[in-house]
Amino acid sequence: MLASPKVRKAVIPARFDISGRYLLEPAIWDFIGQTDPDASGEVQLTDALNLLCRERPLYGLCFKVPYYDAGDPLGYLIANLEMALRNPYHQQPLLQYLSCMRAESELAALSTFFPAPIPQHQIPPSRPLA
Repeated sequence: MLASPKVRKAVIPARFDISGRYLLEPAIWDFIGQTDPDASGEVQLTDALNLLCRERPLYGLCFKVPYYDAGDPLGYLIANLEMALRNPYHQQPLLQYLSCMRAESELAALSTFFPAPIPQHQIPPSRPLA
């Protein structure tokens, strides 16, 4: 087990990921206590889990879901866009907004060849939170 997806991809290609949801026995605290800090000074849970699985069974659940790297600004944005597009409440206003953004960017690209004022897109009205 490796803690960072970036390290994992660089070192060992893997088919599985740990999503960060755990149900652990109280014994994990003993193994955390035996775990040395990493280069940044942090004790990694995955290191403690590696120690634990040498003495006790460790079980996981395999399931297929999209992976979003919320620790990366672009991954966070993609996750939010995909979730909003799956939500019937937000889908149409977001698609309308994105359509206006695309039309504006196409007009902006044309304006380098044919300078003309570019109309500002209109943001769909926001709805109150339920």
